[in-house]
Amino acid sequence: MYKFGEIARQLSVPTSKGLALDVATRWNSTYVMLEHAFVYQKVFEQYATRDANYKWLPSEDDWFKAAKVCEYLKKFYDVTQIISGSSYPTANLFLIDLWKVKEALNKGCESEFYFLKDMAIEMRKKFDKYWEECDMLLAVAAVLDPRYKMKLINFCFPKIYCFAEAQINMQRVHGVLYTIFESYKLENASGENNRMNDRSQLDKSDDLIGAKGSEGQAEFKIFLESTNAVEPLKSELEIYLEEQTTSLIDKFDALEWWRLNMLKFPILSKMARDILSVPIITVASESAFSAGGRVLNDFRSSLSSETVEALVCGRNWIRESSKKQISSSRVPAMDNVFVRIPNIV
Repeated sequence: MYKFGEIARQLSVPTSKGLALDVATRWNSTYVMLEHAFVYQKVFEQYATRDANYKWLPSEDDWFKAAKVCEYLKKFYDVTQIISGSSYPTANLFLIDLWKVKEALNKGCESEFYFLKDMAIEMRKKFDKYWEECDMLLAVAAVLDPRYKMKLINFCFPKIYCFAEAQINMQRVHGVLYTIFESYKLENASGENNRMNDRSQLDKSDDLIGAKGSEGQAEFKIFLESTNAVEPLKSELEIYLEEQTTSLIDKFDALEWWRLNMLKFPILSKMARDILSVPIITVASESAFSAGGRVLNDFRSSLSSETVEALVCGRNWIRESSKKQISSSRVPAMDNVFVRIPNIV
């Protein structure tokens, strides 16, 4: 490493970035490793001429393949920087990036380079395991972004699904959107009825006090309430979808927009606040995958993906059940539990 750093300084290559090693349980480390390696490509070549024991110098073909893989993985790396981390964005930002992941996987599976095609096929299998079916939450959240609305669905679905499947999924999104809105509408109506009953009770108490000359006013008040309760020709959702989308800006706060338009869309704004606050994941992707070393070791590396998934779920269930126990002494240690589970399977 000292010789390597000395050569880098002689070639005026910045050493602040440093080399990075690939970590088996952190998938994004492959991209970071390749990205850092390209900075020192000339240093590797010079180092091979000085150290006769160095026999792992990448060939031109190796560098070419690594460049293609690095370019391909950058799309996924950029997306994960948005949807995971210590701070989580609102749900309206997920679909605009995830559909690009799906498109990149589809293009990679059709690549002319066999090494990239084989890698993309395996990646798409894992992606489709969770995202093959249209995720309604992501789609509905995207529609509730005034910059996108249904136009984003109409734009990206034909790119990631076949024509027939895209049409079906677009209709499903439209139907689910209206179903959710109707449920919020009914909830709001029941709340309004309760408030009206409370007001009527107050009015009766006023009558008992003996307010004179209020009969005409009371009848007119009932008339006003009945006319105000008449349903408009179009619902809030229809009005919202028919309006023009707002301008596309990078730093856009969807929750703030709905707060400012609360009076215009009282029911829809409540629905938007609930849906947009749902995170796509509960932990950072790096934290989720870092547990792989504790689940998969040399003794369990031959387990199938279904068995590993069962172990991970079992661990979480046991932890949750242990929290509910009054006495922790009766809960077995986690390590002992996971030693026994593979034997049973």
